[in-house]
Amino acid sequence: MTVLVLNFHHRNPDMYEMPSWVRCALCEWLPWMLRMSRPGRDLSRQFLLRKAKMRDLEAKSPPSMSLISNIKDVDNAIPMNNFPPLRSVKFEEGGFVNIRNELLAILGELRFITHKIKEDNEAADETNDWKFAAMAIDRLCFWIFSIYLTVTTLAIFFSAPNMLNMLRS
Repeated sequence: MTVLVLNFHHRNPDMYEMPSWVRCALCEWLPWMLRMSRPGRDLSRQFLLRKAKMRDLEAKSPPSMSLISNIKDVDNAIPMNNFPPLRSVKFEEGGFVNIRNELLAILGELRFITHKIKEDNEAADETNDWKFAAMAIDRLCFWIFSIYLTVTTLAIFFSAPNMLNMLRS
């Protein structure tokens, strides 16, 4: 189990994609059963049940693309060809620069930067999910080992022939 915990701890989205059942079982329900907490995340039973219902609804009917384009940064959300032509501006060096082309180039660069930042944030979130799953498995192993150790210790003590006589007297 230590190898599994270390394997999960060192996974990242570049090598492994986290399946939805792993996220549901190891990042939500197992920590809830072990009474673990995670900063910034609600692991209450009611929240987990609502989240499961939402996953079922999303699987039955996918959301509308128009709603997704309003929420997410879709490349086609701002049409590039519908801008009215703008005047050219003369600079001191003597060259003409089209403001429209410059603004579109800046917009393209901003989209690239924000897309990269979003990808990095999503990758960091998934890496943290792998580490939290490893922590949940580690906690489960700790409880299993503790219960096993307690039960076997008590079994050894009470299996001694004179132990019950010593306790009664």
